[in-house]
Amino acid sequence: MIYEIHEAKAAMSWPARKAVITESTMVAGEDGSFPRISGTFPDTKTTLTVRRFAYGEVSTASSSSRYLALYPVGRVTDVYCDPHDPSFVILYGVIAYYKLHQEPQRTSRDRVIPS
Repeated sequence: MIYEIHEAKAAMSWPARKAVITESTMVAGEDGSFPRISGTFPDTKTTLTVRRFAYGEVSTASSSSRYLALYPVGRVTDVYCDPHDPSFVILYGVIAYYKLHQEPQRTSRDRVIPS
C-alpha cells in the first residue's frame, strides 16, 4: 500500500497529453476478462495503451464497465504519462480514491469525435 501511495504522489505531477481513444473494450485473458483502453496521441500519431486507470484503485467488474463507458472510441481526453517511461500511461493523475468517490464530470476540454 505504501508503494501505491508513493507512486500515486509521483503520478500527480506527470504531464497530461491529449489522446484520442481508439479502443475501449473487455478482453479475455488467462485470469478472466479485463478492460483495455487504447488510443493515439494526435500530435505525434503514436499509439498508447492505458496501463492502469489510476493508482490506489482496486479494479472490479463494475468499475471496469464504468471506465469503458466513460472512455468510448472517439473521445478526446487527457492522459498522464510517466516522464521516465512514456509508454506507461494512466487515465487519472490523482489518487483513485478521490476519482472513484466523485461523480465524473465532463468538461469543455473533453469531446467525442464521431467515428
